[in-house]
Amino acid sequence: MCHRYARYDTWSRIFLAITSSSTVAGWEFWAHVPFLWKGLSGLSALLAIVLAVLDLPKKVSRMSVLVVRWKQSQVDYELLWRNDRSLGSNQSKSKYSNVKHKEVTNTADEQTLPYDKSLLKKCYDEVCAAHGLK
Repeated sequence: MCHRYARYDTWSRIFLAITSSSTVAGWEFWAHVPFLWKGLSGLSALLAIVLAVLDLPKKVSRMSVLVVRWKQSQVDYELLWRNDRSLGSNQSKSKYSNVKHKEVTNTADEQTLPYDKSLLKKCYDEVCAAHGLK
């Protein structure tokens, strides 16, 4: 999701840069296709407004922080899983509790993320498959 939003941000900025600079640079060309010039100018103005509202750089920044936190949780869980699959020992239970408490710090940032049910299912299926649960 972070990668997707970063791509949206990059390509929208490239589009805005091209449409704003090519309008001036290509006046001769635009004189022959005024409908295209007007359409691109309108689209770039609309895109600039949408980008200001969406604030993709801020979302990408928040997602990047979460990616690091989730990756750490993944490593912590994998180490627990390898050492004690049943989480039966007191030490494993304590480590599991610590990992779960770390996850709580992610929930506030997660609330600002879009909900993607198909991505959630895909992630769940991958975790189950990785551990032979499905």
